[in-house]
Amino acid sequence: LPLESLLKIASYLSFSDLWYFGTSSRSCQKLAHQLVWHKYHIDLARQRINSFNHLIHASIAYVCRHGYDDQHDINHTAIQSVANRLAVEIYDRTPQLNWAPCLDFLLDKALGIMLDHVLYDPSLDPLPHQQHNQGGSQGKKQKYASTPMGRLMTTLLVTLYPTLTALFDADPASAIHHRLLLAHISRHLDILTRRYHQQHRRRVSSGGSLPFARTESVRHGFRVLIQFIGNLCQTELMTAADLHILTRQRIIAFFISYHIQPQKATTMVSTADSSCWRLWMDEIEFQTAVLLDLLRAVVCRQYTRFDSGKELNMFASMLNETVSTLVS
Repeated sequence: LPLESLLKIASYLSFSDLWYFGTSSRSCQKLAHQLVWHKYHIDLARQRINSFNHLIHASIAYVCRHGYDDQHDINHTAIQSVANRLAVEIYDRTPQLNWAPCLDFLLDKALGIMLDHVLYDPSLDPLPHQQHNQGGSQGKKQKYASTPMGRLMTTLLVTLYPTLTALFDADPASAIHHRLLLAHISRHLDILTRRYHQQHRRRVSSGGSLPFARTESVRHGFRVLIQFIGNLCQTELMTAADLHILTRQRIIAFFISYHIQPQKATTMVSTADSSCWRLWMDEIEFQTAVLLDLLRAVVCRQYTRFDSGKELNMFASMLNETVSTLVS
């Protein structure tokens, strides 16, 4: 088959599917490496040069394949085994003296690859429905739900963290882990923001003739990342204050501002103004959905940890301002 057809088939396969396809034979391995390179820009062919990166990708493929059991619950045994292997590999690669710079380098690689995988296949990672969090006991109502991949990566990160801090001095290792985790989250938020604004500028310059599918794809990836961040906020890896800082500094910057006169809502307007009005309404609705995800994350954290009252009020105010803009 030509490469274009193979890439079309690969678009329906996840990274773990392609990884395990590559373990079938040498010819399949060569083809899988080619498809992974074209789809994800990951070089798996040079294993000796990128041995640590290759190990992280292999671990994530294993987690994706075995991280859920038959009842679609987290397989903690499989994830614990992967976390133990990764922690030992990182420990073995660091010197006994002056280990902090080496740990910083290896953790930067590992966390970067893990967070990359959260967004590698957003179209294959559906957003959870609201009804999954409704009904049943009060405890179930307060349980935060993210996408399947986001839940897996959160569990892997939460399982890896105490093992690493046990092998190294807890305070320096914890500070390094926290700084790098927030840095990689910020990196992905910035990348998605640039892509979203570039597509908006292209649509404006073309007079709105470009298809909206690419914008929806970026939006879906952004929601996947937001719900992954919300899931992290339920753990010790991220606080509600971290979430509030990320929202103020980066998440809000994702949304596009439209300068619309409120009087135009009840008067006859031109076709261009009408199109701009619809885009503005659509943007506000999307912003409201994202802020609801963030508010739900803070509510769930406050319900379980009782340490997010200040942030809860802040996110409620932000959501109220956005909804007021929509209905005004």
